[in-house]
Amino acid sequence: MTGEGSLFHVHFTEGPVTDMASAGAGLEDSSEDDDHSLAFYLAMRERDIFMAPRGMGNISTPMSGEEIDAFTQAAEAALRDVEQIV
Repeated sequence: MTGEGSLFHVHFTEGPVTDMASAGAGLEDSSEDDDHSLAFYLAMRERDIFMAPRGMGNISTPMSGEEIDAFTQAAEAALRDVEQIV
């Protein structure tokens, strides 16, 4: 995951994201990376969390700890779903 300020991006890569090249590296087959991103997006939507299909999202200062906890729980469950689907 990368981000700045309130914006973040979930990357499905095999290693750490340290620069632009590693952020785009993903899995060897870019369609697999797209599959992971789409599966994560759909799993989050099923949990009433909206993110961009490519894995971008944001948090906002009016969000409470309860909303951030709900997001974290949804993301953890969505990642488990992605692991099983793809």
